Amino acid sequence: MKYSEGHQRSFLFIVLILLVFGVQPSYPDEAQSFRKGWLIKALNIPSPQAPWKFNYTVENYFFSLDMPREIELFNSLPPQTREKFLQKFKYRQKNIEILQRAARDVEKLLATKKFHSPMEYDSEMNTVVLSVHQSEERLGNPLFRHEAILKNLPDYTKIYIFAPQNLVAPVRQQVDALNLGKRTQVFPVALWEKEEGGIKLMHTNTRWVRDLLETAVDAQGMKYIFTPVASRQIDDLNRSDVDFLKKMETADQRVIRLPLFFYGGNILLGTSKRGESVMFFGEDDLEYNRTYFYNAIFSYPSDEGYILTLKALTGADKYYVLPNDSSLFHLDTVMVFLDKGVVGVIDPLDRQVLNQDDKALLENARRVLKKAGFKIVFIPTLTKRMASFLSPVNVLPFTNKRDHKRYVFVPEYPDATVLVNGKQQSLNKMIIKAYESSGYVVISIPDHLAEEHGSLHCAFMNLD
Repeated sequence: MKYSEGHQRSFLFIVLILLVFGVQPSYPDEAQSFRKGWLIKALNIPSPQAPWKFNYTVENYFFSLDMPREIELFNSLPPQTREKFLQKFKYRQKNIEILQRAARDVEKLLATKKFHSPMEYDSEMNTVVLSVHQSEERLGNPLFRHEAILKNLPDYTKIYIFAPQNLVAPVRQQVDALNLGKRTQVFPVALWEKEEGGIKLMHTNTRWVRDLLETAVDAQGMKYIFTPVASRQIDDLNRSDVDFLKKMETADQRVIRLPLFFYGGNILLGTSKRGESVMFFGEDDLEYNRTYFYNAIFSYPSDEGYILTLKALTGADKYYVLPNDSSLFHLDTVMVFLDKGVVGVIDPLDRQVLNQDDKALLENARRVLKKAGFKIVFIPTLTKRMASFLSPVNVLPFTNKRDHKRYVFVPEYPDATVLVNGKQQSLNKMIIKAYESSGYVVISIPDHLAEEHGSLHCAFMNLD
Protein backbone atom coordinates (compact mmCIF):
# COMPACT_ATOMS: atom_id res chain seq x y z
CA MET A 1 0.00 0.00 0.00
CA LYS A 2 1.05 3.62 -0.35
CA TYR A 3 2.91 5.29 2.48
CA SER A 4 0.77 7.28 4.85
CA GLU A 5 0.41 10.98 4.18
CA GLY A 6 2.75 11.69 7.07
CA HIS A 7 5.43 9.40 5.66
CA GLN A 8 5.03 10.87 2.19
CA ARG A 9 5.45 14.40 3.40
CA SER A 10 8.63 13.41 5.21
CA PHE A 11 10.34 12.45 1.97
CA LEU A 12 12.30 15.37 0.55
CA PHE A 13 13.08 13.37 -2.59
CA ILE A 14 14.74 10.21 -3.82
CA VAL A 15 16.77 10.80 -6.98
CA LEU A 16 18.98 8.08 -8.39
CA ILE A 17 21.95 9.11 -10.51
CA LEU A 18 20.81 7.04 -13.47
CA LEU A 19 17.78 9.27 -13.88
CA VAL A 20 15.29 7.43 -11.68
CA PHE A 21 13.59 10.15 -9.68
CA GLY A 22 11.18 10.11 -6.73
CA VAL A 23 8.49 12.56 -5.65
CA GLN A 24 7.03 14.32 -2.66
CA PRO A 25 3.25 14.77 -2.69
CA SER A 26 1.06 17.55 -1.42
CA TYR A 27 -2.68 17.71 -0.99
CA PRO A 28 -4.04 21.10 -2.08
CA ASP A 29 -7.08 23.08 -1.11
CA GLU A 30 -9.36 24.17 -3.92
CA ALA A 31 -8.47 27.51 -5.51
CA GLN A 32 -11.20 30.12 -5.50
CA SER A 33 -10.35 31.80 -8.82
CA PHE A 34 -8.11 31.58 -11.86
CA ARG A 35 -5.71 34.43 -12.60
CA LYS A 36 -3.35 35.01 -15.50
CA GLY A 37 -0.22 32.96 -14.95
CA TRP A 38 -1.81 30.87 -12.19
CA LEU A 39 -1.18 27.52 -13.86
CA ILE A 40 2.49 28.12 -14.63
CA LYS A 41 2.89 29.12 -11.00
CA ALA A 42 0.84 26.23 -9.65
CA LEU A 43 2.84 23.69 -11.64
CA ASN A 44 6.15 25.28 -10.61
CA ILE A 45 7.23 25.67 -14.23
CA PRO A 46 10.34 27.86 -14.02
CA SER A 47 11.81 30.26 -16.52
CA PRO A 48 14.24 28.48 -18.88
CA GLN A 49 16.92 31.02 -18.01
CA ALA A 50 16.39 31.09 -14.23
CA PRO A 51 18.98 29.48 -11.91
CA TRP A 52 17.81 26.17 -10.48
CA LYS A 53 18.74 23.48 -8.00
CA PHE A 54 19.80 20.03 -9.12
CA ASN A 55 19.47 17.47 -6.33
CA TYR A 56 20.55 13.86 -6.43
CA THR A 57 21.90 11.07 -4.29
CA VAL A 58 24.74 8.66 -4.94
CA GLU A 59 25.54 5.77 -2.58
CA ASN A 60 23.62 7.43 0.26
CA TYR A 61 25.34 10.78 -0.30
CA PHE A 62 23.11 13.75 -1.03
CA PHE A 63 24.26 16.46 -3.44
CA SER A 64 22.70 19.80 -4.27
CA LEU A 65 24.15 21.88 -7.09
CA ASP A 66 23.34 25.43 -8.17
CA MET A 67 22.73 25.27 -11.88
CA PRO A 68 24.01 26.32 -14.33
CA ARG A 69 26.79 27.90 -12.22
CA GLU A 70 28.15 24.55 -11.00
CA ILE A 71 27.67 22.59 -14.20
CA GLU A 72 31.44 22.17 -14.56
CA LEU A 73 31.36 19.79 -11.59
CA PHE A 74 29.81 17.20 -13.89
CA ASN A 75 33.18 16.93 -15.61
CA SER A 76 34.30 14.70 -12.75
CA LEU A 77 31.61 12.09 -13.53
CA PRO A 78 32.27 9.05 -15.74
CA PRO A 79 31.93 10.06 -19.42
CA GLN A 80 28.72 8.11 -20.14
CA THR A 81 26.99 9.40 -17.02
CA ARG A 82 28.13 12.96 -17.69
CA GLU A 83 26.89 12.75 -21.28
CA LYS A 84 23.43 11.65 -20.14
CA PHE A 85 23.09 14.46 -17.62
CA LEU A 86 24.25 17.14 -20.04
CA GLN A 87 21.81 15.88 -22.67
CA LYS A 88 19.01 15.96 -20.10
CA PHE A 89 19.89 19.58 -19.30
CA LYS A 90 19.60 20.44 -23.01
CA TYR A 91 16.15 18.88 -23.16
CA ARG A 92 15.15 20.72 -19.99
CA GLN A 93 15.09 24.16 -21.59
CA LYS A 94 12.90 23.03 -24.50
CA ASN A 95 10.65 21.09 -22.16
CA ILE A 96 10.07 24.14 -19.98
CA GLU A 97 9.07 26.17 -23.03
CA ILE A 98 6.63 23.46 -24.16
CA LEU A 99 5.04 23.16 -20.72
CA GLN A 100 4.73 26.94 -20.41
CA ARG A 101 3.09 27.17 -23.83
CA ALA A 102 0.63 24.40 -22.96
CA ALA A 103 -0.16 26.05 -19.62
CA ARG A 104 -0.86 29.39 -21.29
CA ASP A 105 -3.16 27.66 -23.80
CA VAL A 106 -5.13 26.10 -20.94
CA GLU A 107 -5.32 29.42 -19.10
CA LYS A 108 -6.79 31.07 -22.22
CA LEU A 109 -9.36 28.30 -22.56
CA LEU A 110 -10.45 28.57 -18.94
CA ALA A 111 -10.59 32.38 -19.13
CA THR A 112 -13.11 32.31 -21.98
CA LYS A 113 -15.02 29.01 -21.74
CA LYS A 114 -16.85 26.80 -19.31
CA PHE A 115 -16.67 23.05 -19.74
CA HIS A 116 -18.56 19.98 -18.67
CA SER A 117 -17.98 16.29 -19.25
CA PRO A 118 -21.05 14.14 -19.97
CA MET A 119 -21.28 10.99 -17.87
CA GLU A 120 -20.22 7.81 -19.64
CA TYR A 121 -23.56 6.11 -19.02
CA ASP A 122 -25.36 9.02 -20.76
CA SER A 123 -23.12 9.01 -23.82
CA GLU A 124 -24.61 7.46 -26.94
CA MET A 125 -21.41 5.84 -28.21
CA ASN A 126 -21.49 7.92 -31.37
CA THR A 127 -17.72 7.66 -31.73
CA VAL A 128 -15.24 5.21 -30.22
CA VAL A 129 -11.45 5.20 -30.36
CA LEU A 130 -9.11 2.24 -30.12
CA SER A 131 -5.42 1.70 -30.70
CA VAL A 132 -3.71 -1.39 -32.10
CA HIS A 133 -0.39 -2.24 -30.50
CA GLN A 134 2.55 -3.18 -32.72
CA SER A 135 2.77 -6.59 -31.04
CA GLU A 136 -0.62 -7.58 -32.52
CA GLU A 137 1.18 -8.33 -35.79
CA ARG A 138 2.03 -11.76 -34.41
CA LEU A 139 -1.65 -12.61 -33.95
CA GLY A 140 -2.37 -12.69 -37.68
CA ASN A 141 -5.58 -10.69 -37.13
CA PRO A 142 -4.50 -7.28 -35.73
CA LEU A 143 -8.04 -6.66 -34.43
CA PHE A 144 -8.29 -9.99 -32.62
CA ARG A 145 -8.45 -8.37 -29.16
CA HIS A 146 -11.04 -5.79 -30.26
CA GLU A 147 -13.18 -7.71 -32.75
CA ALA A 148 -15.88 -8.98 -30.38
CA ILE A 149 -16.81 -5.48 -29.25
CA LEU A 150 -16.56 -4.02 -32.76
CA LYS A 151 -19.16 -6.58 -33.91
CA ASN A 152 -21.54 -5.45 -31.15
CA LEU A 153 -21.29 -1.66 -31.49
CA PRO A 154 -24.48 0.24 -32.35
CA ASP A 155 -25.03 0.50 -36.10
CA TYR A 156 -24.47 4.27 -36.00
CA THR A 157 -21.12 4.27 -34.13
CA LYS A 158 -18.19 5.87 -35.93
CA ILE A 159 -14.85 4.17 -35.25
CA TYR A 160 -11.38 5.70 -35.05
CA ILE A 161 -8.50 3.21 -35.09
CA PHE A 162 -4.85 4.14 -34.57
CA ALA A 163 -2.40 1.56 -35.90
CA PRO A 164 1.35 1.34 -36.62
CA GLN A 165 2.09 2.10 -40.26
CA ASN A 166 2.91 -1.54 -41.06
CA LEU A 167 -0.48 -2.68 -39.70
CA VAL A 168 -2.69 -0.10 -41.39
CA ALA A 169 -3.40 -2.27 -44.45
CA PRO A 170 -4.20 -5.45 -42.43
CA VAL A 171 -6.42 -3.42 -40.09
CA ARG A 172 -8.33 -1.92 -43.01
CA GLN A 173 -8.70 -5.38 -44.53
CA GLN A 174 -10.15 -6.73 -41.29
CA VAL A 175 -12.45 -3.72 -40.87
CA ASP A 176 -13.84 -4.36 -44.35
CA ALA A 177 -14.33 -8.04 -43.52
CA LEU A 178 -16.48 -6.93 -40.57
CA ASN A 179 -18.51 -4.64 -42.88
CA LEU A 180 -17.39 -1.61 -40.86
CA GLY A 181 -15.32 0.10 -43.54
CA LYS A 182 -17.80 2.91 -44.27
CA ARG A 183 -17.84 4.14 -40.68
CA THR A 184 -14.21 3.54 -39.74
CA GLN A 185 -11.16 5.76 -40.06
CA VAL A 186 -7.75 4.14 -39.67
CA PHE A 187 -4.96 6.54 -38.73
CA PRO A 188 -1.30 5.52 -39.18
CA VAL A 189 1.10 6.02 -36.25
CA ALA A 190 4.81 6.40 -36.97
CA LEU A 191 7.00 4.44 -34.55
CA TRP A 192 10.66 5.22 -34.11
CA GLU A 193 13.63 4.75 -31.84
CA LYS A 194 16.85 6.77 -31.60
CA GLU A 195 19.60 7.69 -29.16
CA GLU A 196 20.90 11.16 -28.33
CA GLY A 197 23.65 11.90 -25.85
CA GLY A 198 23.34 8.43 -24.36
CA ILE A 199 19.55 8.77 -23.86
CA LYS A 200 17.24 6.42 -25.73
CA LEU A 201 14.17 8.08 -27.21
CA MET A 202 11.25 5.94 -28.38
CA HIS A 203 7.92 6.68 -29.96
CA THR A 204 5.75 3.65 -29.27
CA ASN A 205 1.99 3.28 -29.25
CA THR A 206 -0.31 1.68 -26.72
CA ARG A 207 -3.41 -0.47 -26.84
CA TRP A 208 -4.71 1.34 -23.74
CA VAL A 209 -6.08 4.39 -25.53
CA ARG A 210 -8.22 5.37 -22.54
CA ASP A 211 -5.09 6.46 -20.70
CA LEU A 212 -4.32 9.10 -23.35
CA LEU A 213 -7.62 10.97 -23.31
CA GLU A 214 -10.08 13.04 -21.31
CA THR A 215 -13.09 14.65 -22.99
CA ALA A 216 -15.37 17.64 -22.44
CA VAL A 217 -17.84 19.96 -24.18
CA ASP A 218 -18.04 23.74 -23.92
CA ALA A 219 -21.20 25.84 -23.64
CA GLN A 220 -21.34 26.30 -27.42
CA GLY A 221 -21.25 22.55 -28.06
CA MET A 222 -17.65 22.37 -29.24
CA LYS A 223 -16.12 19.01 -28.27
CA TYR A 224 -12.66 18.79 -26.72
CA ILE A 225 -10.21 15.92 -26.40
CA PHE A 226 -7.51 16.57 -23.82
CA THR A 227 -4.25 14.63 -24.00
CA PRO A 228 -1.25 14.47 -21.66
CA VAL A 229 1.84 16.40 -22.72
CA ALA A 230 3.47 13.01 -23.36
CA SER A 231 2.85 9.35 -22.60
CA ARG A 232 6.08 7.35 -22.40
CA GLN A 233 8.65 9.41 -24.29
CA ILE A 234 9.16 11.93 -21.52
CA ASP A 235 12.74 13.08 -22.08
CA ASP A 236 12.28 15.32 -25.13
CA LEU A 237 8.76 16.76 -25.05
CA ASN A 238 9.43 18.53 -28.34
CA ARG A 239 8.99 15.13 -30.01
CA SER A 240 5.70 14.22 -28.43
CA ASP A 241 4.45 10.65 -28.58
CA VAL A 242 0.81 11.80 -28.36
CA ASP A 243 0.77 14.20 -31.31
CA PHE A 244 -0.82 11.53 -33.51
CA LEU A 245 -4.06 12.12 -31.59
CA LYS A 246 -4.33 15.49 -33.35
CA LYS A 247 -5.62 13.53 -36.35
CA MET A 248 -9.00 13.38 -34.59
CA GLU A 249 -9.51 17.14 -34.92
CA THR A 250 -12.59 18.16 -36.92
CA ALA A 251 -14.60 21.33 -37.40
CA ASP A 252 -16.48 20.65 -34.15
CA GLN A 253 -13.79 18.80 -32.19
CA ARG A 254 -10.48 20.13 -30.88
CA VAL A 255 -7.53 18.16 -29.51
CA ILE A 256 -5.64 20.02 -26.75
CA ARG A 257 -2.30 18.98 -25.28
CA LEU A 258 -2.27 19.68 -21.53
CA PRO A 259 0.81 20.60 -19.46
CA LEU A 260 0.24 17.44 -17.42
CA PHE A 261 1.00 13.74 -17.39
CA PHE A 262 -2.02 11.55 -16.63
CA TYR A 263 -3.63 8.15 -17.13
CA GLY A 264 -7.29 8.52 -18.12
CA GLY A 265 -8.23 5.16 -16.59
CA ASN A 266 -7.23 6.51 -13.18
CA ILE A 267 -9.53 9.54 -13.39
CA LEU A 268 -13.30 8.97 -13.12
CA LEU A 269 -16.27 11.31 -13.08
CA GLY A 270 -19.72 10.74 -11.60
CA THR A 271 -22.82 12.72 -10.66
CA SER A 272 -23.86 12.39 -7.03
CA LYS A 273 -27.46 12.01 -5.86
CA ARG A 274 -27.22 15.72 -4.93
CA GLY A 275 -26.53 16.55 -8.58
CA GLU A 276 -22.88 17.47 -8.05
CA SER A 277 -20.29 16.45 -10.63
CA VAL A 278 -17.58 14.66 -8.64
CA MET A 279 -14.12 13.80 -9.95
CA PHE A 280 -12.06 10.96 -8.48
CA PHE A 281 -8.31 10.79 -8.94
CA GLY A 282 -6.16 7.75 -8.28
CA GLU A 283 -3.30 8.78 -6.03
CA ASP A 284 -0.83 7.12 -8.38
CA ASP A 285 -1.75 9.63 -11.09
CA LEU A 286 -0.56 12.52 -8.96
CA GLU A 287 2.66 10.65 -8.28
CA TYR A 288 3.02 9.85 -11.97
CA ASN A 289 2.65 13.54 -12.83
CA ARG A 290 5.27 14.55 -10.27
CA THR A 291 7.74 11.88 -11.36
CA TYR A 292 7.48 12.64 -15.07
CA PHE A 293 7.56 16.39 -14.47
CA TYR A 294 10.81 16.06 -12.58
CA ASN A 295 12.26 13.86 -15.30
CA ALA A 296 11.39 16.53 -17.88
CA ILE A 297 12.43 19.76 -16.11
CA PHE A 298 14.02 18.84 -12.74
CA SER A 299 11.24 20.61 -10.89
CA TYR A 300 8.36 19.16 -8.87
CA PRO A 301 4.85 20.47 -9.61
CA SER A 302 2.32 20.92 -6.87
CA ASP A 303 -0.74 18.70 -7.05
CA GLU A 304 -2.86 21.86 -7.09
CA GLY A 305 -2.23 22.68 -10.73
CA TYR A 306 -2.90 19.09 -11.79
CA ILE A 307 -6.16 18.72 -9.89
CA LEU A 308 -7.58 22.16 -10.61
CA THR A 309 -6.81 21.96 -14.32
CA LEU A 310 -8.62 18.67 -14.84
CA LYS A 311 -11.41 19.68 -12.49
CA ALA A 312 -12.02 22.94 -14.39
CA LEU A 313 -11.74 21.35 -17.84
CA THR A 314 -14.39 18.75 -17.00
CA GLY A 315 -16.69 21.01 -14.99
CA ALA A 316 -16.40 18.97 -11.81
CA ASP A 317 -17.82 20.54 -8.64
CA LYS A 318 -15.79 18.46 -6.20
CA TYR A 319 -12.90 16.03 -6.19
CA TYR A 320 -11.51 13.22 -4.09
CA VAL A 321 -8.15 11.46 -4.21
CA LEU A 322 -8.28 7.68 -3.70
CA PRO A 323 -5.30 5.40 -3.13
CA ASN A 324 -4.13 2.76 -5.60
CA ASP A 325 -2.16 -0.41 -4.97
CA SER A 326 -0.51 -3.17 -6.97
CA SER A 327 -3.72 -5.19 -7.44
CA LEU A 328 -6.06 -2.23 -8.02
CA PHE A 329 -3.71 -0.01 -9.92
CA HIS A 330 -6.30 2.16 -11.72
CA LEU A 331 -9.67 3.35 -10.48
CA ASP A 332 -11.47 1.79 -13.45
CA THR A 333 -10.53 -1.62 -12.04
CA VAL A 334 -12.30 -0.72 -8.78
CA MET A 335 -15.49 1.12 -9.73
CA VAL A 336 -17.80 2.28 -12.51
CA PHE A 337 -20.46 5.00 -12.39
CA LEU A 338 -23.82 3.60 -13.49
CA ASP A 339 -26.33 6.41 -12.97
CA LYS A 340 -26.85 9.62 -11.05
CA GLY A 341 -25.87 8.80 -7.50
CA VAL A 342 -25.09 5.15 -8.33
CA VAL A 343 -21.68 3.51 -8.57
CA GLY A 344 -20.66 -0.11 -9.06
CA VAL A 345 -17.77 -1.24 -6.84
CA ILE A 346 -16.00 -4.59 -6.89
CA ASP A 347 -17.00 -6.93 -4.09
CA PRO A 348 -14.63 -9.89 -3.55
CA LEU A 349 -16.78 -12.78 -2.34
CA ASP A 350 -13.75 -14.35 -0.67
CA ARG A 351 -12.87 -11.11 1.14
CA GLN A 352 -11.53 -13.10 4.09
CA VAL A 353 -8.38 -13.83 2.05
CA LEU A 354 -7.91 -10.25 0.86
CA ASN A 355 -4.51 -8.82 1.66
CA GLN A 356 -4.49 -5.85 4.01
CA ASP A 357 -3.65 -3.35 1.26
CA ASP A 358 -6.60 -4.31 -0.93
CA LYS A 359 -8.94 -4.50 2.08
CA ALA A 360 -7.99 -1.01 3.25
CA LEU A 361 -8.27 0.39 -0.27
CA LEU A 362 -11.78 -0.99 -0.81
CA GLU A 363 -13.01 0.07 2.61
CA ASN A 364 -11.69 3.59 2.04
CA ALA A 365 -13.19 3.80 -1.47
CA ARG A 366 -16.62 2.74 -0.22
CA ARG A 367 -16.47 5.21 2.66
CA VAL A 368 -15.49 8.10 0.37
CA LEU A 369 -18.11 7.22 -2.26
CA LYS A 370 -20.89 7.17 0.33
CA LYS A 371 -19.68 10.50 1.71
CA ALA A 372 -19.68 11.93 -1.82
CA GLY A 373 -23.34 10.99 -2.28
CA PHE A 374 -23.33 7.66 -4.11
CA LYS A 375 -25.28 4.47 -3.57
CA ILE A 376 -23.02 1.45 -4.06
CA VAL A 377 -23.96 -1.52 -6.23
CA PHE A 378 -21.69 -4.43 -5.37
CA ILE A 379 -20.22 -6.18 -8.40
CA PRO A 380 -18.97 -9.63 -7.34
CA THR A 381 -15.46 -10.89 -8.01
CA LEU A 382 -12.73 -13.03 -6.45
CA THR A 383 -9.33 -12.09 -5.06
CA LYS A 384 -7.66 -14.28 -7.68
CA ARG A 385 -9.36 -12.28 -10.41
CA MET A 386 -8.32 -9.02 -8.77
CA ALA A 387 -4.68 -10.11 -8.94
CA SER A 388 -5.01 -11.13 -12.60
CA PHE A 389 -6.49 -7.95 -14.15
CA LEU A 390 -9.91 -9.65 -14.48
CA SER A 391 -11.99 -6.71 -13.31
CA PRO A 392 -15.80 -6.93 -13.60
CA VAL A 393 -16.12 -3.11 -13.52
CA ASN A 394 -13.73 -2.37 -16.40
CA VAL A 395 -16.80 -2.02 -18.59
CA LEU A 396 -18.33 0.32 -21.17
CA PRO A 397 -21.78 1.70 -20.24
CA PHE A 398 -23.75 3.78 -22.76
CA THR A 399 -27.24 4.81 -23.82
CA ASN A 400 -28.36 3.57 -27.24
CA LYS A 401 -29.92 6.46 -29.15
CA ARG A 402 -32.14 4.11 -31.16
CA ASP A 403 -34.14 2.57 -28.32
CA HIS A 404 -32.89 4.84 -25.46
CA LYS A 405 -32.03 1.82 -23.34
CA ARG A 406 -28.85 1.59 -21.30
CA TYR A 407 -26.38 -1.05 -22.35
CA VAL A 408 -23.08 -2.15 -20.88
CA PHE A 409 -20.28 -4.13 -22.51
CA VAL A 410 -18.99 -6.49 -19.81
CA PRO A 411 -15.83 -8.62 -20.21
CA GLU A 412 -16.59 -12.33 -19.99
CA TYR A 413 -13.81 -14.14 -18.16
CA PRO A 414 -13.47 -17.93 -17.61
CA ASP A 415 -16.33 -18.69 -15.25
CA ALA A 416 -15.99 -19.73 -11.63
CA THR A 417 -18.44 -21.47 -9.31
CA VAL A 418 -18.89 -19.75 -5.95
CA LEU A 419 -20.78 -20.70 -2.82
CA VAL A 420 -23.30 -18.00 -1.86
CA ASN A 421 -25.85 -18.54 0.93
CA GLY A 422 -25.21 -22.27 0.74
CA LYS A 423 -25.83 -22.46 -3.01
CA GLN A 424 -23.37 -22.99 -5.87
CA GLN A 425 -23.63 -20.13 -8.35
CA SER A 426 -21.94 -18.97 -11.54
CA LEU A 427 -19.81 -15.89 -10.85
CA ASN A 428 -20.32 -14.58 -14.38
CA LYS A 429 -24.10 -14.86 -14.04
CA MET A 430 -23.94 -13.01 -10.72
CA ILE A 431 -22.04 -10.17 -12.41
CA ILE A 432 -24.62 -9.94 -15.19
CA LYS A 433 -27.44 -9.91 -12.64
CA ALA A 434 -25.78 -7.04 -10.74
CA TYR A 435 -25.74 -4.86 -13.87
CA GLU A 436 -29.26 -5.90 -14.90
CA SER A 437 -30.53 -4.92 -11.46
CA SER A 438 -29.17 -1.42 -12.18
CA GLY A 439 -31.23 -1.14 -15.36
CA TYR A 440 -28.70 -2.28 -17.96
CA VAL A 441 -28.90 -4.63 -20.89
CA VAL A 442 -25.67 -6.63 -20.64
CA ILE A 443 -23.61 -7.46 -23.72
CA SER A 444 -20.99 -10.02 -22.70
CA ILE A 445 -17.68 -9.70 -24.57
CA PRO A 446 -15.22 -12.65 -24.52
CA ASP A 447 -12.03 -11.43 -22.92
CA HIS A 448 -8.85 -11.19 -24.99
CA LEU A 449 -7.26 -8.27 -23.15
CA ALA A 450 -6.58 -9.37 -19.56
CA GLU A 451 -3.40 -11.20 -20.53
CA GLU A 452 -2.05 -7.78 -21.51
CA HIS A 453 -3.08 -6.38 -18.09
CA GLY A 454 -6.23 -4.47 -19.03
CA SER A 455 -9.78 -4.84 -20.29
CA LEU A 456 -12.58 -3.12 -22.21
CA HIS A 457 -12.62 0.26 -20.49
CA CYS A 458 -8.84 0.50 -20.90
CA ALA A 459 -8.87 -0.37 -24.60
CA PHE A 460 -11.83 1.69 -25.85
CA MET A 461 -12.63 5.38 -25.44
CA ASN A 462 -16.21 6.52 -26.00
CA LEU A 463 -15.91 10.12 -27.23
CA ASP A 464 -19.58 11.12 -27.29
